[in-house]
Amino acid sequence: MTAQILENPKVNTDVLSADNITEKIIEKINNLPPEKLGQILNYVEFIEYKIHQETPEKTEEITPQSNKRIAGLHKGKGWMSDDFNEPLGDEFWGLV
Repeated sequence: MTAQILENPKVNTDVLSADNITEKIIEKINNLPPEKLGQILNYVEFIEYKIHQETPEKTEEITPQSNKRIAGLHKGKGWMSDDFNEPLGDEFWGLV
C-alpha cells in the first residue's frame, strides 16, 4: 500500500471538474476491499458533519432587550418531588 501511495502523487483537484472527481472517488472506492467501506462511510459522514458545523443554518438571533430578570416569568413550569430532600436509598448507590 505504501508503494502505491508513493507511485500516485496527490491529484490536483483544482483542475478537475466535480464530475471527474466523483468518477475518481467511485473508481477508488470500487477497488477497496468490502471491509473498508464502513470507514469510507464514516469519513464522508464526518465531512458532512464538519460542513454543517462550519455553516450553520441561519437562525434568528435572539437579543435580550435588557439584562434585568423578570420575576415569575416561568412560574408553574418547574416542579420538585415531595421527597427531594430525603436521603437516597441503598438501591440508588448499588449497595443492595
